Amino acid sequence: MTNILQDISFYSLKDHLPFPTLDYIRQETGFDLFRESGSEERANALIRTYTKTAWNTLRAIKTQDTANKLEYLIATNKEYRYAFLEYVATFVSAVYHLGGIDFLQASENADTSKSLPLMVRNYLEGSLLKVERLAIIYEYRVGY
Repeated sequence: MTNILQDISFYSLKDHLPFPTLDYIRQETGFDLFRESGSEERANALIRTYTKTAWNTLRAIKTQDTANKLEYLIATNKEYRYAFLEYVATFVSAVYHLGGIDFLQASENADTSKSLPLMVRNYLEGSLLKVERLAIIYEYRVGY
């Protein structure tokens, strides 16, 4: 169930998230995290950090129910998985174009969605991840 798009991502049962490969990020963004970070271990750590930050940011702008259902669909559905990987690539691209992840350091009372760069907001608006309500039946974190 979680072994979809293995050529461009790997799925962590611990984190319940797919992480894009270094090659996928390089192909989609033009940024070579391996070369920039100096080691494969550091590059993979960056991918994990960016992916988790992107996911937490997405969760923050969704209801708990929608976020949980999206997590399930990202784990089990090829189209949602691909949309999430594209979102992460767009997020990484924004980080590098804007010189760091500081764009998320908005004030405590700020709307998280408004702190995202325009390129990330535009991606979300046009993707499957835009959904606000999902009518699916599933068991939370069972089998994925």
